[in-house]
Amino acid sequence: MKDVMMTTSSNITLYPSNWLYNAGVIGFLRVLEKCGVRIQSPDNDYQPENRGENVLLMDDGSVEINSFNDIIYRYWEAFHDICMSEILSDNKKKEWSKRLEKSNNLWKQKVKNVWGMLFNVYARGLFNANTRTLDPGDPNNKLWNDFEKFFQRALNLYQSGQPSNYVCSFCGKILDEDEIKGDFHKHTLTSEHNKLLGASRSKDKGMPNSFWNLKSGNTICSTCSFMILHYFIALIPVEGNSQIFINAPSFKLMWHLNNYARKSYGKAKTIKEIFGISLIELSIRQQLQLGRWERMNIEVVSKYNDVIEFFSLPYEVIGILSDSRIASLLRQIGEFKVLNYVLDGRFDKILEYGERIFRISLKEKMNKSERDFINEFLKLQKNREKENLRMLSQNLFKLYALIMDKLKKEVAV
Repeated sequence: MKDVMMTTSSNITLYPSNWLYNAGVIGFLRVLEKCGVRIQSPDNDYQPENRGENVLLMDDGSVEINSFNDIIYRYWEAFHDICMSEILSDNKKKEWSKRLEKSNNLWKQKVKNVWGMLFNVYARGLFNANTRTLDPGDPNNKLWNDFEKFFQRALNLYQSGQPSNYVCSFCGKILDEDEIKGDFHKHTLTSEHNKLLGASRSKDKGMPNSFWNLKSGNTICSTCSFMILHYFIALIPVEGNSQIFINAPSFKLMWHLNNYARKSYGKAKTIKEIFGISLIELSIRQQLQLGRWERMNIEVVSKYNDVIEFFSLPYEVIGILSDSRIASLLRQIGEFKVLNYVLDGRFDKILEYGERIFRISLKEKMNKSERDFINEFLKLQKNREKENLRMLSQNLFKLYALIMDKLKKEVAV
């Protein structure tokens, strides 16, 4: 198995693994972005020795995380702000706010606010992190000192000890002796620490939730423990108290797809529509060419309580949506009915409705059934206008032709 982590100096390069680890990395990148760190692809002038303070989304699917000055202080501030704005219930927000009002050290209180939730709710028992004994302002406080070492080791800023006989099940890294005997971080991850590791079952398929690319045993290094702590920040809330994460074989894809999915929530009603809009935005904004392997391995992970389900689209449909010409035309048309025909593979309906709208556009006046059809099929007011119907029908014809051409090329490959 190829290691999913490489280290150079104080920089680490991470490669995609199972969905929980991937979500953790994306969650951590969101915190870094909140810290003011740039998340970007390397430009043509990129030189490894001039990395600067940024995160690089590489074309091979990896992400390169560079060393940062005083990141631990900005990290807690950003983590706290994300939790306050996105994660906490209204009651919890009030509780945390009251603590801040009473505190004479806001940074210290923000650390304490997050500490219990981070280590006891989302990775229960993986860390010996008793909030009552935590004092980030005391240089002699053992708990805080242990955490700082863990934090530095996780970001490859801490000189490691001698290698041990343990290999991380997530990234393939050999753990050092300090990680094995450390009092703060436990090097074995089980369902006790995170329920998503247990045998939760898919409601529809009845398959146990498991990790792909995970060796027997759950040995885990400091870096992977630290990344997994952030998985819940990557999850996107949707209707029905569920949360989703778009998983892919590339961190560049995951970063952009999940950002677009987060922005599209509220416009789209279903997970399928959110997925489709994210792919359209990726095609238009990033101009990324998805290979067959990538298209076959993009999926939506849906979490409801502790039940995990997976949803994916046929790779042909993903290929259609990742075509920039088709994506631009779908956005121009702007009708969810048309998008759903594409998502469902019902391309003939696009041609059928295009022909019907074209016939209506030629008439001087619509009758009641025609008007009812237009109002039912078209939700955007601009598309319902009589003078725009003919252009809309032409766009539907063009969309159908582009899809058919795309499918023919796929068969020929």
